[in-house]
Amino acid sequence: PEPGGGGDEFDATETTGPTRTSVGDLWLIRGNGLEHRLFVGDCTDPANVVILFGGEKAAAVITSPPYNQKLRLQSAPTGMHKTNAWFKRLESAYEDAKPEDEYQAWQVSMLSIWFDHVRDGGACFYNHKHRYRDRRPLIPLDWLRKTPWALRQEIIWDRRGGVAANAGMFIPGDERIYWLEKDGDHVWNGVGNNRTTVWPISPQANDG
Repeated sequence: PEPGGGGDEFDATETTGPTRTSVGDLWLIRGNGLEHRLFVGDCTDPANVVILFGGEKAAAVITSPPYNQKLRLQSAPTGMHKTNAWFKRLESAYEDAKPEDEYQAWQVSMLSIWFDHVRDGGACFYNHKHRYRDRRPLIPLDWLRKTPWALRQEIIWDRRGGVAANAGMFIPGDERIYWLEKDGDHVWNGVGNNRTTVWPISPQANDG
């Protein structure tokens, strides 16, 4: 999509009163010997990413993009699910409903932007999951192979449970974390090398 298209739907309602920031501002946040850079703008615009990085290269990208789940279209609650709090939260959620080919092209575009701003030997940990359309899975590897990244390893995130509105299949209880690497040899300090490729991590509850 064109820069400015974004991935989410935001409330554009005008507000009154003075503001301290405006689109195009670059904030430098310093503390504890560290400096963080915060840019006010559309992160899907490559020109904005160039400004944010200021010529520097990242060692790693850790991201979990919107999944294009089309929740409002596919998850109409029935029976005992009508009063489920998870479904009620969908009423205030953004739609996350691009045409699938447009969504996958957008993911390839974003992954390519990140690749350009990661140093050689750097990594991207890309969290996604298998989704199901017309009784068949949509697998992130299908579009990851269209990016310049090399797949180092596929990690299974065991979420210790799950939710399924579709009673015609087993409840999906996992997601994927794809460890991608850029040209060059990465350096691993050995921390965590006793882990397997299945990570049992229970998500924190969202009671809001």
